[in-house]
Amino acid sequence: DGTYEISKYTGRATSLVLPSKYNDVIITSIGRLAFFDRTTFTSVKLPSGLTNIEEEAFAGCKGLTAIVIPEGVTSIANGVFNGCTNLSEVTLHSKITSIGESAFAKCDSLTSITLPDAVTSIGEKAFQNSGLTEITIPAGITSISQAMFMECSDLTDVTIPEGVTSIGQSAFRESGLQNISLPNSITSVGSFAFKDCESLHYKYENNAGYLGNAENEYLVLWGASNSSNIQINENTKVIAGSAFMGCTSMSSIAIPESVTNIGVQAFFNTGLTSVIIPDRVTSIEDATFANCRSLTSVTMPNGVTSI
Repeated sequence: DGTYEISKYTGRATSLVLPSKYNDVIITSIGRLAFFDRTTFTSVKLPSGLTNIEEEAFAGCKGLTAIVIPEGVTSIANGVFNGCTNLSEVTLHSKITSIGESAFAKCDSLTSITLPDAVTSIGEKAFQNSGLTEITIPAGITSISQAMFMECSDLTDVTIPEGVTSIGQSAFRESGLQNISLPNSITSVGSFAFKDCESLHYKYENNAGYLGNAENEYLVLWGASNSSNIQINENTKVIAGSAFMGCTSMSSIAIPESVTNIGVQAFFNTGLTSVIIPDRVTSIEDATFANCRSLTSVTMPNGVTSI
């Protein structure tokens, strides 16, 4: 197409300035795995004419400490900086629209990053096991992907905008999360989204744990104790995936009409004998009542369209 790609680097320089042209032809792309596992360089200046950085281009570059993404690049590819353990400074320009899967996973030294307002998509495990301490999700994001911040042990505060409708499986699992306010737009929460977040502040009432906001602190029921006496608050909108998993002492539960979504495996391996699904629930997710060996009666509303 009349342009060049940097496909492979084999040098051992400690500082790199990548050329903008080769044989007077513009360089627009860095290929997949081009700098993979090259650990000697601490800095790299990318050419201004660059429009594409392919998957895992800089993965495993443990010496790299900072990166500035040129304005022609509008997406951060899958795994592009995965395992860059010393990367502490990332500059993303305002036109970046997407961040790929595992893009900054295992970036131990990355304590903060400013995500541009133009970002509308962030892939699974994008920041898994990174050094982030806080993060503000851009307003254009509607979904927190699976394991996005899993194992971020230093992550204490997350700001999620109104408009986010779903939080994926294990999104914040084993993180240091302390404070989170969930928007009223939330309609589903995946299994183990907040599992093993030992410092998390949440509402606990009648043997159930809730997350929400100042307007409704009972918005999402995300977990419960193994008790024979569990009551769901009448303001709860979402029952998270695996919320009641293993509650073998629970033989009955009253699900209030406020509930609109019951997550995957929500009642897996419980002692339920019967249950009535409220009218606003329209689908029964995978394995919702799996391994409930005492369950003999399920009453579903007419509005349920998928099982």
